[in-house]
Amino acid sequence: MERFTRRELVGVGLFLVAAAGAAVFAWANFTRAFPEASLTFAVNRSSSRPVGETFLRQHAPVAAAALAGRRHAAIFQVDGQAKLYLEREVGLERMAELIRQRQVRPWRWSHRFFLPLDKEEVSVEVAPEGDVVGFSHAIPEERAGASLEEGEARQRAEAFLATAMGLRLDQVVLVESHREDRPARRDWTFTYERNAWRAGEASYRLEVGLSGEEVASYREFLKVPDAWVHSYQRLRSANETAAMAALFGIAVTLFAAVAVLLRAARRHEVRWRLAFGVTAVSFVLALALALNDLPTASYTFDTTESWGGFVAGQFLRALGGAGVQSLLVFIVVAAGEPLYRARFPGQMRIAAIFTRSGWRSKRVALGLILGYCLAALFIAYQVAFYLVGKRVGAWNPAEVPFDNLLNTSFPWLAVLFIGFYPAVSEEFLSRVFSIPLVERLTRSQVAAVAIPALIWGFAHANYPAQPFYIRGVEVSLAGILVGIVFYRFGVIPCLVWHYVVDAGYTSMLLVRSGNPYFVVTALVGTGVLLIPLAVALVAAWRAGGFVVDPSLDNAADPPPEEPVRRATPWRGSIAAPSARWLLPAGVATLLLAVAATGWVPAAGKGVGVTARPAAVRRAAANFLARRGVDVSAWRFVVTARGEVLDRSVRRYLLEHGGVAGVQHCAAEVPAWRVRVFRGEEREEWQLEVDDRAGAVVRYRHTVREEAPGPALGEAEARSLAEASLRELGIDPATLAFKESTSERRPARLDYVFTFADPRRSVGEAEYLLSVTVQGDAVDGHERRIKLPEAWERQRARATVWHYALIAVRIGAFAWLVVTGLLALARAQRAGTLPWRPVWMWAGAAAVVMAAAAAVSYPLLWQEYVTAWPIAVFRTWMLIGLAIGFLLKVAGIVLALAALVAAQPIALGACDAYARRRVAASSVGAALMVVGVTLLWGAAVNLARSRAPQLFPDAPVEIPTNLATALPVVAGLGNAVAVALLLVAAVGVAAHLVGRTTPGWQRWLFLAAATLAAVPTGADATAGELACGLLQGAALVALAWVVVRFVLARNPVAYLLAALWTAATRAALPLLGQPGANYAVQGALLLALAAGAGLLWLYGAGRSGTPEGAVGGTGEAG
Repeated sequence: MERFTRRELVGVGLFLVAAAGAAVFAWANFTRAFPEASLTFAVNRSSSRPVGETFLRQHAPVAAAALAGRRHAAIFQVDGQAKLYLEREVGLERMAELIRQRQVRPWRWSHRFFLPLDKEEVSVEVAPEGDVVGFSHAIPEERAGASLEEGEARQRAEAFLATAMGLRLDQVVLVESHREDRPARRDWTFTYERNAWRAGEASYRLEVGLSGEEVASYREFLKVPDAWVHSYQRLRSANETAAMAALFGIAVTLFAAVAVLLRAARRHEVRWRLAFGVTAVSFVLALALALNDLPTASYTFDTTESWGGFVAGQFLRALGGAGVQSLLVFIVVAAGEPLYRARFPGQMRIAAIFTRSGWRSKRVALGLILGYCLAALFIAYQVAFYLVGKRVGAWNPAEVPFDNLLNTSFPWLAVLFIGFYPAVSEEFLSRVFSIPLVERLTRSQVAAVAIPALIWGFAHANYPAQPFYIRGVEVSLAGILVGIVFYRFGVIPCLVWHYVVDAGYTSMLLVRSGNPYFVVTALVGTGVLLIPLAVALVAAWRAGGFVVDPSLDNAADPPPEEPVRRATPWRGSIAAPSARWLLPAGVATLLLAVAATGWVPAAGKGVGVTARPAAVRRAAANFLARRGVDVSAWRFVVTARGEVLDRSVRRYLLEHGGVAGVQHCAAEVPAWRVRVFRGEEREEWQLEVDDRAGAVVRYRHTVREEAPGPALGEAEARSLAEASLRELGIDPATLAFKESTSERRPARLDYVFTFADPRRSVGEAEYLLSVTVQGDAVDGHERRIKLPEAWERQRARATVWHYALIAVRIGAFAWLVVTGLLALARAQRAGTLPWRPVWMWAGAAAVVMAAAAAVSYPLLWQEYVTAWPIAVFRTWMLIGLAIGFLLKVAGIVLALAALVAAQPIALGACDAYARRRVAASSVGAALMVVGVTLLWGAAVNLARSRAPQLFPDAPVEIPTNLATALPVVAGLGNAVAVALLLVAAVGVAAHLVGRTTPGWQRWLFLAAATLAAVPTGADATAGELACGLLQGAALVALAWVVVRFVLARNPVAYLLAALWTAATRAALPLLGQPGANYAVQGALLLALAAGAGLLWLYGAGRSGTPEGAVGGTGEAG
């Protein structure tokens, strides 16, 4: 037994006194450092519902009548942009005054009444003060109603404002109107602005919508100036980039954790029970919290779903989210604990903390006391930090003292999870794992504390605090202090501190609610770690001291001796089918496939490009120059369209016109897009260039909201729009007028006119042309196909079966991944996993992917956010590219390692002598695989052309890599990665099917794989599903035949087939272009792939695998 020493008692006393003083300071100054927005509830969630229903009965009787029999959901909503604007521009006090005077309503209770699979629904919004501030009655677009003229519709809207909202007409001014002709009625929307009212530069708007003759919607909102939104985005760009840089550090740390975990597994150092135990707790808490949020999530219910489908979808998302979060916990705990145990032999073992002896030890008691004291000191530190920060211009957004967490049944689950998960994941990643690793790499304790603290700190930089670095500095300084505590006292106080802080902040909301249930559960959740402290103190008091058990120390659990590396030469044989039949069969199959591909009709045939990106840029520049634009001052980004037509549009066209109908519409879509912009400018151009005409045929010019211009009347503006159509060779007399929108800007009046072309309509789908007039300039010509709403909703239906199919696909994929990882883990623990060929193959793929990423880099500027400084966006983009590249390479490494572990025969491909022995057979097999792949695509295209109603889509694509300097390189990167992953998947699947017992599991996996291979979506019709099941079964059967009789046990053939299939996938889109330059690049790629494959087969190389000799190679007769 041992007691607290005098020094320890003095230290504990000082910590408790400091913590008490810190708590008093934090309590007295918390709202000064973190002010709250003004929020007073005259009505709550339940009492606001009858307020909304009464309003509907009095002022929207049609909507009120629709409430009967519908489900109800309600949440508390905040207009975050309005809150931020008012807070920054007029200050918290003025914002509170405006809210008290009911001049602005940034928060509201939102009630929704709906039925699954029914478009019609009603929503109503009630401010906390008890006033209705919005409602909506959504009805199907085909429902019949009146077709009012603008004057009569506007009278109804203004009558509603007067009777329902108590507004006089002289208090508002009309700023926007929108007309839309439905199949059997006309809808109107009128937007008014409160007259002579401003909060800073923002105005307050009221929007009234009519469906036919019914006033069907009303909302009011703060119209924040575009210039402010732009400036705030610019402000936030630095936050996002700093956080992205820290994310890169976290990604590198996680990759290092996986590497350390594999090494520790090889040395038998991993404490699997601890890792799985902590992971299980994380998974249960995350899943329970997600399911607890179901009542709140029901407010976002999509009425194209059935209720069962919604619940199933929420459960799947909860399961997936909990799984991903828990996987992170597993990696950092399993990898971090061995490093911690080795570096800190004098500290308590982490696993021992959860034992009876551990709970009764002095170190656990001291760690718990210190952890709670650190929590109080940290909160006081934050308060002091931001009090000082405010004096030098730092800013944090005010907190809203309410959250929808209070609308759930078990809000204390959030206290437990938000305390537990960040504490475990972040402390194990940034302290337990990172500090020993960085110290080992740098041999510096200062670096070991500082580097992880900076990464951890700036990972919080995307919080909405200014200046951008303020949150990162605050958390980094705390991280340095915690790192020092970690060195001195171990992990226990760090875990306790992190848990108490996060759980405590979450529980504040519950405690201030005044609800006894919330208060008690919140306090228990935050103070739950006091239970083991009480147990330890009481046990020590009763026993006369704390338990002394040397086995609790890390030193009592030393790392095992370095395992002797086993010599594991591969002694199998490559059973390659005879080249005498396979080589000619492969050649014949390929020739047949090429002929079939050229003969079979496909939706994408005839859709392609001849121009080079430079010519497209010149066409765009000429267009702008004719409009008086100085093109030298602008940045041009040329991209190929990629997917042609939306998938839903292609599906509709396939139903009503077959493959030819899709081809016809796809051929009219411009193949090129050009974005023209300047850094930090809100003005930009989106141009679409027709490849055949070499001219801009569609465009949209975005100008600053406050840019000056005339205020034309609607008739004059429409005349300009129609004149612009005539210039394009379109007679407005042949069009049907559909929609018009007018919007009053600060210094001009803008219009958008939409026409329908009946001659180009397909079924009930309308071909729409929109013309934008800004001031007196025609600044936009756009086209689209509008599908019938009823058809779209029918196609978007999601039921339990929808999510069941998704679950089967996810389950099959997870089964495959887990099988591969288990094989990898077993091989790694046994020391039989050869990493050299894995890194060799992955390295070759990484070089190709890096080249593809470098070539494709200029296209990423298409995503530029004009509010961001160019340098900031470039930095953010490059960091994102690096993270994505590391993720892809890591995935390929693990996949290949799983392949080699599951199929040791794959090592035969590393032996030059073995490759030469089976070269002819491998060439035949690879040609056969390429040919079968092409024949499969041709067969699907042929079936689609004969029975289009059985297929959900007819894909048409103009590859985005055509806009790069070297399309051949840009397209190869993704193709190589997919090919290697596919080879790994086939190898692991063969291992699973061949090794799994009992047999029912084998058949279960094959059934799941068949369903996963079904190409149709879960929203398929009965005919599409039947056809998809047939395709899936045929594909699985075909894959089995190819694996069994063509590839056999010949790893050389697998890799060669993967290389050539990848090259073919990348070359075919190029060969399909009408432009000779692209076709030449495609042919060159095929030639290079063929040459590289033959060189690999017949070239000189080292015989014998890296792990030993290959025996028994040859061709089976």
